[in-house]
Amino acid sequence: AARRLDQILVQRRFEKRYERKTDFLDTGSGTVQFADVDDKYPTVLFIMGANGMGKTTTIGKLAHRLRTEGNQTVLMAACDTFRAGAVEQLQQWADRAEVDMFGPSETAKSPAAVLYGALDKAIAESYDTVLVDTSGRLSN
Repeated sequence: AARRLDQILVQRRFEKRYERKTDFLDTGSGTVQFADVDDKYPTVLFIMGANGMGKTTTIGKLAHRLRTEGNQTVLMAACDTFRAGAVEQLQQWADRAEVDMFGPSETAKSPAAVLYGALDKAIAESYDTVLVDTSGRLSN
């Protein structure tokens, strides 16, 4: 019974926390829009979660909505440099969503280097939003 009570309390805390935080998604027009048109810097969203939770797929779908519904320029940052095929998978989603992707190169191989490169590109080319794909290898 105590364990069930703990589960209910955690669920209620989760619902309260995210009920408040998702208010920014409702712009009144049914669209999702993060960056303000007057912002000098892009909005940066880190997508984090455990392995296999659908982070890359979510990024692809979110990028499509931001581009089509929010009329935003979106850059995906392929910071999952650990999983085989992760960069290629994100590139496929970028192609489907018709947005750009910044990935590892000979000079930028680590997740941090890829992120720095993506942020430099986003600022230089005035992107509205950067979606960061992480590896899912979360530390405590």
